[in-house]
Amino acid sequence: MSPPEDLHLTLHSLGATPLRLVDDLRRDLGALCHARRPFDLDGGGLGCLPDEAAPRLLYAGLDDPAGKLAELFEASRRVLNGYRLFKLRGDLAPHVPLARVTRLSAAWDPALLRGLARDWERLGPYPVERLRLMRSRPAGPWPPYEVLAELPLSFG
Repeated sequence: MSPPEDLHLTLHSLGATPLRLVDDLRRDLGALCHARRPFDLDGGGLGCLPDEAAPRLLYAGLDDPAGKLAELFEASRRVLNGYRLFKLRGDLAPHVPLARVTRLSAAWDPALLRGLARDWERLGPYPVERLRLMRSRPAGPWPPYEVLAELPLSFG
């Protein structure tokens, strides 16, 4: 099981980013975070990609009833677009990855996942308190990424 701090929601995948930009990103995204308060999302639902028959990713869904995550996504996208280095998605499908599937048993039955999903309709609040700049580690120790900067939402 992963520790709670390893459960994260990816807003943007930047791809290959020169490390010399980390301080600039920390400053610009830090100002964005400083102007926002922490907030909660509603966690609920269980899903998988690409489908139940051959899942590769199991995730928990998130709902943004107040639109605060969507606003953070757009504000951070504007900041990142200013660098003109990143090809960013224009949409946001908030979810928290729970597990990756590398190999399915020959006895895999999608009905098991559907049954589990019914019990996960309401997972409770998912607090959004900070933005992290993270770098993937292709191989090496767990977790498969390292935190380059931790930027708290603070408003004040």
